[in-house]
Amino acid sequence: MDLVRIGDNLYYIPAPTNIGVIVLGEGAFIVDSGLDDEAGRKILRALERNGLKLIGIINTHSHADHCGGNSYLKRRTGARIYAPRGEICFIENTLLEPFFLFSASPPMEMRNRFLMAEPSEVDGRAEELADIKVVSLKGHSIDQIGIIFDDVIFCADSVFSRKIIEKHGIPYHSDVDEERRTLNSLKESKYRLYVPSHAEPTPDIGELVEDNMEAIEVVEENLLEVLKESKRTDDIVSGVLNRMKIEVKDVGQYMLLRSALMSYLSSLRNRGVIRPELRDEALMWILEG
Repeated sequence: MDLVRIGDNLYYIPAPTNIGVIVLGEGAFIVDSGLDDEAGRKILRALERNGLKLIGIINTHSHADHCGGNSYLKRRTGARIYAPRGEICFIENTLLEPFFLFSASPPMEMRNRFLMAEPSEVDGRAEELADIKVVSLKGHSIDQIGIIFDDVIFCADSVFSRKIIEKHGIPYHSDVDEERRTLNSLKESKYRLYVPSHAEPTPDIGELVEDNMEAIEVVEENLLEVLKESKRTDDIVSGVLNRMKIEVKDVGQYMLLRSALMSYLSSLRNRGVIRPELRDEALMWILEG
């Protein structure tokens, strides 16, 4: 890992989860901290090689690959951690993430570093930071934010590269309607540079937005086709996965995909396209009209 300059007092570290670096006075803030202690060590070495002292960590949201380095970095440097209001409880109690996906205490298969970062205490809300602007990018998670500095936006998981979309088939969004609003907002925005967490920085976000909009439409189209035949929730999930030829390798992946599809069912219900119905003690989804 090393720093790439993208502005005055502004850098990013190319990594599996791209890391922003904002230099303020004698110290540096980073945007997100990677998956685990090893990511934290690499980030700290990159900062030290460039003579920078870590004073703050801003988490765009609470998923493990964005806050997993928090605990290590805070122990080593005393850096303060900031996060958006709706994500703080997940960062401080990381069992909530697999709990959220499973809707109950999660089985051991879901208690891993990809779904559960090491917990870390948050010191303040990102929205209250001076000199650093925060913008809401809800959709992928409950209260995801983007970080703006020197006309550059670190836009977290609001967009994914085409490669990531093709790899996963169904990009994860906890609220697909909020994600649509976020994508439309990004499409209309005019920042000098966009730095997504899982795509190359770009001065033009348009193509990424279109790729992600298209991915949402493809999932919804497949879901509506399955709904013509399948009605029970888990039959709908398996129908979409089979139709989209998505191979599920473990329980955690299945629950992520199931949770993402539940967001689509909720969206369709709220738009009056389908309705929920209980039959024989099973939750069914019925196309209207």
